[in-house]
Amino acid sequence: MSNTFETRYGGAVQQYGPVDTAKKFPSVEGAENEVRVMTFQFTYDDLPGTDADNNLVIAIPAYSKIHSVSVGAVVPFAGSSGAGFSVGLSTSAGVEIDNDGLVTASDATVVKLDTKGKWVEGTGALVGQGIGPDDGQVVVVPSGTLSAGEAKVVIEYVPLDDHASS
Repeated sequence: MSNTFETRYGGAVQQYGPVDTAKKFPSVEGAENEVRVMTFQFTYDDLPGTDADNNLVIAIPAYSKIHSVSVGAVVPFAGSSGAGFSVGLSTSAGVEIDNDGLVTASDATVVKLDTKGKWVEGTGALVGQGIGPDDGQVVVVPSGTLSAGEAKVVIEYVPLDDHASS
């Protein structure tokens, strides 16, 4: 039996035994110059969405500035012609902030992520901007039909409030 202890901004989660969802839920680390880094992984058939009742879903705090977003192919993506996905933000209640505000569907296509280790940079409307008055949970929205693939997403952001709860 394995034990894992993880601290998350003043809270703690203790887990016993294997945890197969550990990569699906985002983790946040502090970086230089107050930039925080959120990372998570997902598979083509288990896309992240909003969940108001799940404490493992971390939100980007309201008014945070999105510094950059990168998506890398952990397992190559495959699917229908033109298939891909977008990455954006919604409130915990599922209200769209901007569903392709981080990575547009033209950024993350199966053609651009068809080889392990390929990376794309997000060019959504929220990159370089503030996210607005609501905390934002990351959502991934497919376009076309995906049949294979796993991605790692890295989001760098700066919270407006130094005492942000996320």
